[in-house]
Amino acid sequence: MSGTSAPAVEVGARRATRTGASGTVQRVVDIAVPSLLLLVALLPLWPVYRSGHAVVAAVVGVALGAGIALLGARRRWNAVVVAAVTLGGLIATAALTAPTTAIGGVLPTLETWRTLGIAVVRVWKQVLTLQPPLGNADGLLAVVYLLALLGSVVAVTIALRAGRFRPLALLVPAIVLVGSVLLGTTTTVAPAAIGGVAVLAGLAWPAWRSGRIELNRPVGTAVLGAVAVLGVVGGSMLAAPAEPRYVLRDHVEPPPLEENYPSPLAGHRAYLKDFEDDVLLTLDGVPEELTRIRLATLDTYDGLVWDVSDGETLTGGRYLRATDRFVAELDRDAIEIDVTVNAYDDVWLPMIGRVEDVTFEGDRATNLSRTVFYNDRTTTAIVTAKLTEGDSFTLTTRPDPVVTGDQLSGEVFSETPYPQVTGVPDGLTAKAAQLMEGATTDVDRVQKLADGLALQGFFSHGLEGDVPSAAGHGQARMALMIEAPEMIGDAEQYAALMALMVREQGWPARVVYGFARGERDTGTTWEVTGGNVTAWVEVQFEGAGWVAFDPTPPENNVPISEDPAPADRPQPQMLQPPPPPVAAPDIPSLDSGNADVETDNEPEPEPEVPAVVRWLGYLGIPLVLLLLPALVAVLLKVRRRRRRKRRGDGAARVAGGWLELQDTARDLGLERLPTGTRREQAGAIRGYFGSSGTSAVALATRADEAVFGPTPADEAAADAFWSEVRGTERSLRTKASLWRRLRARTTFASLRRRA
Repeated sequence: MSGTSAPAVEVGARRATRTGASGTVQRVVDIAVPSLLLLVALLPLWPVYRSGHAVVAAVVGVALGAGIALLGARRRWNAVVVAAVTLGGLIATAALTAPTTAIGGVLPTLETWRTLGIAVVRVWKQVLTLQPPLGNADGLLAVVYLLALLGSVVAVTIALRAGRFRPLALLVPAIVLVGSVLLGTTTTVAPAAIGGVAVLAGLAWPAWRSGRIELNRPVGTAVLGAVAVLGVVGGSMLAAPAEPRYVLRDHVEPPPLEENYPSPLAGHRAYLKDFEDDVLLTLDGVPEELTRIRLATLDTYDGLVWDVSDGETLTGGRYLRATDRFVAELDRDAIEIDVTVNAYDDVWLPMIGRVEDVTFEGDRATNLSRTVFYNDRTTTAIVTAKLTEGDSFTLTTRPDPVVTGDQLSGEVFSETPYPQVTGVPDGLTAKAAQLMEGATTDVDRVQKLADGLALQGFFSHGLEGDVPSAAGHGQARMALMIEAPEMIGDAEQYAALMALMVREQGWPARVVYGFARGERDTGTTWEVTGGNVTAWVEVQFEGAGWVAFDPTPPENNVPISEDPAPADRPQPQMLQPPPPPVAAPDIPSLDSGNADVETDNEPEPEPEVPAVVRWLGYLGIPLVLLLLPALVAVLLKVRRRRRRKRRGDGAARVAGGWLELQDTARDLGLERLPTGTRREQAGAIRGYFGSSGTSAVALATRADEAVFGPTPADEAAADAFWSEVRGTERSLRTKASLWRRLRARTTFASLRRRA
């Protein structure tokens, strides 16, 4: 027998030595693989942020989570303690979620913690209703940091403590990957790398940890290489799917915006009447080829006004809050144009060229930057805080001049669907057919419409001294344009009329409202006045995009009136649109789900919360969350002690008192108690606590007599036993340090199920 056992012992010794030597390596791999997979799973969020702060948040979150999981595995923390430490780590590193509110971007402030508390609840919807890229404002990085931190804590904990169920840790990166894709955009990020790393690590790590594969063997190396190639090929095949992948942002409606604003085209005459010679905006650094400023793009008509249809159509787009810039990457050829606001007072952000970013300056810079909403379909933006005199900002723009119809030749109309316009006057289609007679191509048809209106019509603002011309562009005003012997109007009427004609033919068209350079506006500094206000029509062509057409006659093309007193000439009756509201109602902020409707009854102001109360709230909420696990432990122990002391007869209460003494010893540091008799347990207590645990032996004897003796213990004996238990507990605590005594009150050691 000795001859057969020696080799076995030797082999076992070698195996134990090898296992001990590789234990550190295995632990490192168990931490590294889930951590690497989590970082890979967060890659689909890169197009959402495109910020170095997001990369830092992801790396630090994974590293901190892995450290907490490792410490928890070594100290044998239960889930509640791990959760409490994770919460403390989140609070301590809150600056990573809102660096703009932290001191130096590193030290969190009360505002940082407040922002984090709000972001934990609301940031998930905010990320879906904002215009990418998001940057690092307003706690938006909380999505990346929470997924990295919580995913790392759970995945590494499973990898270190789940034993043969260790491969379940791979489910966490898979879940994070699905969440990243749903919260991301339709833009794919390194799908081949994601597929290769996921397949290779997902198969090789469990196989290596179970001893089924060794890298020093050619077959194993070949298998791993084939698996990696398979993952890369599979990821590459999924890189360009036939249909855009499903992301939540395409199905989540943002808070409504433009419904609360009047159509800017309805206020066209106000600029001419009140600000014709006043400087509204001053632009510095404008190339001479940029001749138009876009304020609003209007794509829907209801018989009264042309307006904006946010979210109603694919071409209408949606206004999403822009927290960083308007495009994913700034163009190398982009230039900067400085804009100073003078008499301009409106919510529409002036856009010139292909604007990619806006940077506000001055005292209102923070407020203005937080209220910018951008529509990438119409390339327009709204500043809900409203631009007023004294504001200034810099536009980073690509100096692309507006494409006009005379630059096209044989392009065809785009097939983008548009909603049907309503309230179109009779005779509009016939008039359009007359103007387009003889045209053979799509471009020629639209150009003939624009040229025909400009040649056959007359120009007049209808102001004092002008030929009478009614304002507005409602159904009656449009009917007058095509039925009257002479078409008379300005850019408002002609642009509205031409857009209706094009849309009635089923072609994509919209009205653009803004400013245009005059003959005297030369050089790189442009002082925009009320007289520069105008409107034009854009029609969409395949391959060329939106192309501008100007149907407005020249300003010197005025009708010759034989009536010496044109002001006394009776005007035909027509239906006029209602006047625009004086002031636009407030728009919901980023945190709102719906716009508030203003009422005539002014609400009573809410009482102001004292600053002391607010600061106590900011400090108290994180403190309560941090101390919540300890409070739960204390309450559970109080409940357990009360039940043991009061339930059952005398013998049951005595037995409960002995269990209470055991749990006190365990909380004070005695990790293991014998599973034998009470006297053996008492001996372990005395051995650990010394003379302070001597009385435990006597209590064990009395407990045995009360439970197993011929005369059961009565109520008085139980009360006396509990009194001595309290005295023994006090003696045990005197042997422990202050920190150990405080920890004993809040630890979950005695609450865990006994082995």
